[in-house]
Amino acid sequence: MGVAEAHPRLSWQIHSREQGVYQTAYRILVASTEEKLKAGEADVWDSGKILSSQSVLVPYGGPLMASEKYHYWQVQVWTNLSKEPQVSSINYWFTAPKDERGWKGSQWIGYEGAFPWENEQTYSRLSARYLRQEFKVRDTEIAYAIVHISGLGLYELYFNGRKVGNDVLNPAPTDYRRRIFYNTYDVTRLLQNGDNGVGVILGSGRYYPMRHNYKFHKWNDFGYPKVRMVLNITYRDGRTQSVITNDSWSL
Repeated sequence: MGVAEAHPRLSWQIHSREQGVYQTAYRILVASTEEKLKAGEADVWDSGKILSSQSVLVPYGGPLMASEKYHYWQVQVWTNLSKEPQVSSINYWFTAPKDERGWKGSQWIGYEGAFPWENEQTYSRLSARYLRQEFKVRDTEIAYAIVHISGLGLYELYFNGRKVGNDVLNPAPTDYRRRIFYNTYDVTRLLQNGDNGVGVILGSGRYYPMRHNYKFHKWNDFGYPKVRMVLNITYRDGRTQSVITNDSWSL
């Protein structure tokens, strides 16, 4: 989910009960829907039959991919023991937003300050921040719902009281002076028709230092925890809806 590489690299493994089996050729098929791929229609890219034993990090060679779209792929493999190709199961990747426009005007939000009970001295400690927003989903079948989110320093994301993913300590640590990481999830199954709620729990991580006024050359203070998120809902009838972080959220 959230592949930002223009030419992602694909890998596969051969499983056989026979001895001495090796690949002699492959063919990669990529389609815009799973149904098209099942029907043998590779409307995105068809590599054709390639005489090669390579099966690790084979680059996608098709046209530039549209952002925030599913791409379904499978591989056909010929071996030294088979005249007909063996066909893999169908897998997929989802492309990331190409630029700032993909974030739909979402804002970084958070409580810019310390609560009275918090400690901002040498051994600083902040409470977790809780943020919430309510939104409505149309009474129409959802094709898919994708969320992009980054929390500074750490976050947990919930829809209708259910945690998104099984990751912890997201996003990965980084040098905030140079880059910020984000995560992408498919949350279709967590949404319901009508009223919905999204909640975020923010922690300090290494964005707000554990030793606030101590050895500035070692501990950088980047500010108070904050989050940026965009939820993009695509309906079966082609309509779309977005939920973004802004000043309407409850902090």
